[in-house]
Amino acid sequence: MDFYGLAAQVIPVLYLAMLFESRHLTRKPDSYFERDGEPRFWNASQPVGWIALVILMGVGEVTALLCVWQRVTLPIADAVVVLALLSGVLGVGGPPIAQEVRYLRQHRAAGGGWQMPAFIAAALLALLIGPLSWLAALAP
Repeated sequence: MDFYGLAAQVIPVLYLAMLFESRHLTRKPDSYFERDGEPRFWNASQPVGWIALVILMGVGEVTALLCVWQRVTLPIADAVVVLALLSGVLGVGGPPIAQEVRYLRQHRAAGGGWQMPAFIAAALLALLIGPLSWLAALAP
């Protein structure tokens, strides 16, 4: 029961963190066409992926609240709640790691070393894996 109660509290916090990172959802060019220099914008798969994450987290939140309310544990409920927590952590931690990897590629293309950007990317990845291992230890 503690797992479901904790998950019911953590998932809304992940929602808020994703809301504060919504700058990643703004429409900005990811590259430019070579022949005329016009910006090329992101495709529709990015908002669809974010919507899928939000729906999955919502289903996990409702499942966690129902399990707390009914005082029941079910294997399928465990899987849904863990999947919602993992998708929330991925939604929060994924964009900064992807941005840092992009910076690493730009830095390497400009002739710079790989040590500092790779260290920052590894630190961000460690910050992402830490909560995941903690959640795995709490799972029933």
